[in-house]
Amino acid sequence: MKSMLILICALCTWPTVSIAQQILTVQYLYQACKQPVDSPPRMLCVGLMRGIGTQMSVNGAELSHIKREGEAATYLAATGICAADHRTPPDEMLIQTFLFWAQTNPQHWGEDAEIGAGIAFQDAWRCKLSN
Repeated sequence: MKSMLILICALCTWPTVSIAQQILTVQYLYQACKQPVDSPPRMLCVGLMRGIGTQMSVNGAELSHIKREGEAATYLAATGICAADHRTPPDEMLIQTFLFWAQTNPQHWGEDAEIGAGIAFQDAWRCKLSN
């Protein structure tokens, strides 16, 4: 009985995951971020921007605590952002940065939204390996 319930739950969520993967493109996120502030698409935008921005800020801050050479430093620089005082930029700044990047890079609209946001943030707040 328990294994049957797990199977049913897995089958019920599979199409949802598949649909979510299809719609989370740079273009979809761009359109979501342009919606009214209290709308569900805009809340999705804010959540993604905050989550991606925070993780990238943590990686950038960690870079300041290690020697800036070797694989760890290269990884942190490639996956981090180094904004002022190693703080995550405010939500609206993250959103505007992404919107500007997406608008000027329509060739990336079909790519994963998370990748696009990461590239946009790196363009704005790239970490440097040299001191």
